[in-house]
Amino acid sequence: MKKFILLLMLVSLVACNQSEDDMSETQQWSTDTIPNPGEDEALNKNSGTNKIKNESEKLSPFQKEDISGEWDVTMVATAKTCENKEIAPVVKERWFINFEDERLNITVMTKGSETKQYWGYFEGKRLKAIADKKLTKQEMQLLNEKESERNTLNLEVNAKNLINGIRIVLDNEQCKIDYSVTMKR
Repeated sequence: MKKFILLLMLVSLVACNQSEDDMSETQQWSTDTIPNPGEDEALNKNSGTNKIKNESEKLSPFQKEDISGEWDVTMVATAKTCENKEIAPVVKERWFINFEDERLNITVMTKGSETKQYWGYFEGKRLKAIADKKLTKQEMQLLNEKESERNTLNLEVNAKNLINGIRIVLDNEQCKIDYSVTMKR
């Protein structure tokens, strides 16, 4: 009797192994029921329960609230197109970042008076803005593709108290000045 049970167990084991081999060669495992690691976001998005509110939250630990407010700005001139024009090598300003109707607004203050308004967008860690124009993100991208000779800001949030980037200033005489920007609180 013991030999019979042992033989039966051996036959069952061989049959199970053969069945698994056949299955792996002829069938694919369903990914609908067994999620792969890292696919939680895709599954949540497809099921309509996605907790991510916008791309800004998905790409960056920084939110609008983290960067809104007053910033002390130091700009260092890195290049200019007009050799005969004198420019300050270092400029100190105060900038105010806020959001109006989901659009980024940066107000530049020099010696207590407003000098320029920049409008743009905040995505992930990037802030992109153009002077004096309220543009949508798509309009801004089209402008950047066609023409780079504009008063623009291209910044990156490095920490809640540090933003770095580039500011391009084009004056009335078409003199273009590039600045390296450091913003601190």
